[in-house]
Amino acid sequence: MTLNWYDPATGQVLEIGTLFGEFPVQAQFVLRDGNHPAFEVPYRINGDFGLTAISDAVVQRMQAAGYHESVEAFILQSDAIQPK
Repeated sequence: MTLNWYDPATGQVLEIGTLFGEFPVQAQFVLRDGNHPAFEVPYRINGDFGLTAISDAVVQRMQAAGYHESVEAFILQSDAIQPK
């Protein structure tokens, strides 16, 4: 499943990486663009889910948006995701 982040400065959705296995969900919401249901996933930058070497360009954009430690990322909801 692809872990994404919404860049508030540009309005773009950026891919952080791919998740395998379990992950925490702290909220459910619907993306305005395309009306897609999604799960909000907390992500410590270069620290969670084995995603410890994400693109420097993505990290720089997160920092430019004021996020230095963590971001609220998201995964699009699908049948492949089962609550525990």
